[in-house]
Amino acid sequence: MQVETERVLLRPFEPQDAQGLFEMDSNPEVHRYLGNKPLKDFKKAEEVIAMVIAQHKRNGIARWTAIEKSTGNYLGWSGVKLYQQECCGHINFYEIGYRFKLEFWGKGFATETAKAALDYTFDVLNEDTAYGMIHHENLASARVLEKIGFQKTDEYVEDGIPCFFFENKNTAPRH
Repeated sequence: MQVETERVLLRPFEPQDAQGLFEMDSNPEVHRYLGNKPLKDFKKAEEVIAMVIAQHKRNGIARWTAIEKSTGNYLGWSGVKLYQQECCGHINFYEIGYRFKLEFWGKGFATETAKAALDYTFDVLNEDTAYGMIHHENLASARVLEKIGFQKTDEYVEDGIPCFFFENKNTAPRH
């Protein structure tokens, strides 16, 4: 399974993605709104990759590695995750998320790939609603969700961090 946008190939995580993931997640700026816990050792990146691969096998869906089609560069990840913890009165819901290497911020990759993930949630997973969750100070991420039709519906605290809960209801007619 893979999803393509105009500029990005989204595909399941593979073990060889660990180097790109480590480069991204070891950057403190990338982790500013994620509890400030950047990776410090490569083995942890390999463990994250293995965890996401296991999620995909178990749930049939997990975040996707994002590769720039024109260059083959590892951009980061984006996609849909089955969120199995309770949040804002919801449990077992599909959450849209994304994280990119710093040098690819502000270039529209988050919006482009989040839209593809949203379409996948509605058209392939056949869900009526998709959700997003962000740190309350991450205004750029909030704009990404709002651009693709999400609305802020709630606030919550995760690991001591104030967060916003967003949702997007599919209004397209079903075939």
